[in-house]
Amino acid sequence: MMRTLRNRISRMRPPFPGWTAVLLAALAAFCWDATAGTASTAGRISSVTGSTVVLSMPSSPGRIAGGRTQASSFAPKAATLIETPYYRYLPGVGVEGPAGPWETTASRDVARVSAPSVNAPFSLVRSFAGLDLIDIFSLNNGFGFIPPDTMGAAGPGHLVNIVNGGIAVLNKTTGSIDNQTSLQGFWSPLGTGPGQPANDVFDPKVIYDPLSGRFIAVSIGGRSAPDSWILLAVSSTSNPNDLWTLYAIDADQDADAVVRNNWADFPCLGVDAGHVYVTANMFPNAGLPNAGLFQYIKVWAFRTSELLVGATPLTVTEFRDPPNSAFTTQPAQVFGTSSAEYVASAGWTTQTQRFLRLATITFPGGVGTWSDLGFIHINGHSFTLPDAPQQGGGTPIDAGDIRLANLVYRGGRLFTTHTVTPSVTDNTRTEVAWYEIDPAAASVTTAGPPVQQGRISDPARFYFYPSIAVNANRDIVIGFSGSSPTEYAGAYYSTRGASDAAGTMSSPALLRAGQGSYVQLDSGSRNRWGDFSATCLDPSADNTFWTIQEYVVSDNVWGTWLGAVTIGAVPSPLGSGGIFGPAGSSSSGGCAVARERTSSSGSTDWPSSASTLMALISPVAVLSLRKRFVRRGR
Repeated sequence: MMRTLRNRISRMRPPFPGWTAVLLAALAAFCWDATAGTASTAGRISSVTGSTVVLSMPSSPGRIAGGRTQASSFAPKAATLIETPYYRYLPGVGVEGPAGPWETTASRDVARVSAPSVNAPFSLVRSFAGLDLIDIFSLNNGFGFIPPDTMGAAGPGHLVNIVNGGIAVLNKTTGSIDNQTSLQGFWSPLGTGPGQPANDVFDPKVIYDPLSGRFIAVSIGGRSAPDSWILLAVSSTSNPNDLWTLYAIDADQDADAVVRNNWADFPCLGVDAGHVYVTANMFPNAGLPNAGLFQYIKVWAFRTSELLVGATPLTVTEFRDPPNSAFTTQPAQVFGTSSAEYVASAGWTTQTQRFLRLATITFPGGVGTWSDLGFIHINGHSFTLPDAPQQGGGTPIDAGDIRLANLVYRGGRLFTTHTVTPSVTDNTRTEVAWYEIDPAAASVTTAGPPVQQGRISDPARFYFYPSIAVNANRDIVIGFSGSSPTEYAGAYYSTRGASDAAGTMSSPALLRAGQGSYVQLDSGSRNRWGDFSATCLDPSADNTFWTIQEYVVSDNVWGTWLGAVTIGAVPSPLGSGGIFGPAGSSSSGGCAVARERTSSSGSTDWPSSASTLMALISPVAVLSLRKRFVRRGR
């Protein structure tokens, strides 16, 4: 019972010092599920079948349309910043791990960074700006969002850059924008009125699935039952400028048709040959006694064969609070073949040890089945992440928490990454941890080690919000943000050749330097950054990786930056010249740059009312969501 209690309470932000001990003492023998009104316990169940139902749901064709909006023509009159939710791990509290014994400490020694590989040289061959806060103001009639939730994906000929408030299609070779629209505009065919799926849209994610040759996107709609939605979109071809099919799944209604008093947050997206998977954290509605308290995850599995033809209704397998699941469970993007879909979560602990936990989703006889695999023993870290300092001594940047950022399955191995601290007792800075895992090593009792694990760290610079990609050769690229007392927040990446020493990555390389101080406080006085980043493979060239990261464009203005990193020879068309010239021929890390926001005089290309805009988007300008996009019930 204590096990379940810790799972339930460990996700809240503390209302007062020492509250954890008080709550544990008061509730140690009982855990109440307010949405269902029944006592619950995780027990020792290791496998469960999901509910498979045929769901009728809002669906519609849509596209990313509108051409290239010139942000420089936007003259703000009443700019408003809208904050999106970010509930996190409670500092100092995790979910109960295994009793042990585990492998020896010596076998878990973690290498941090190494010199760049001589045998596998990487080079930055493309680098250009994506969407930024000024674009978002322009696309949303004076409304902007913090944080951006930086995200993107690479297809055969195009890049999709998606953030809170906007989505754009970029030419992969030139960096020019083919089309862009607001995020709400993209989902608008599903309905934007009160209670409708696209009324209040946030937390966008996108991947390109080379198995099906389609882009797949997901967002959250609404933040209160009965109007909480999972929004799912699938492109009709590999060209994201073509039509997409949009779906809205009622997140607060279970497959048994019971509407719960909770809403979905922080979607995670995975895919294998047969299904598309979406997971989300479920929270009680505002105003309930336990509002803000993580309850459980939900998992939806959609048949790819139905999504590819735009079918409706859809056959959906749903898992509500599957056994031994935890906050922010990441489903894998599977490359090639796999006998199962893998999911993973962080935050599992004994007093001084840290673990990941794995599970599988399979369909024996067509029946969706969740099976717990157990734990992987990882190097230690604190549950309390410090904020990251920045040049000029402004408000430190919120580095998030220790949830896993994404999960990749390739060649029988899982790869994942997250933000951590140097050790269980050292939380003086943040660094990036990454893992290569053989799922067969997972155990409920003994917790096997990763195949390899490593850290990307620096004595002065903090690193946060990473993402990982792996090619068929098991070369790795990880992109992330970084800042220090002498550096503005910028974008970085690190590489690894498959033959490099175990656990090592190259010294971090600068993708795009921050250009100013950043202070955008949310209603909790956190200087919001993230909440995501993206790193992915180019489907046309297995030796080329793309990373999409956040950086500071100018004081208090976030932006996104996209870069292509190639190992070995530069593939065509990336090395074919065009407006960039030959790859590596110009500035910014040895590659050519396009779409910088600068004027002909070299100054920042902002609207003419720049001073007014800077005042309007100062930290005190963060207003209530109910000013514009909140839903008021069906």
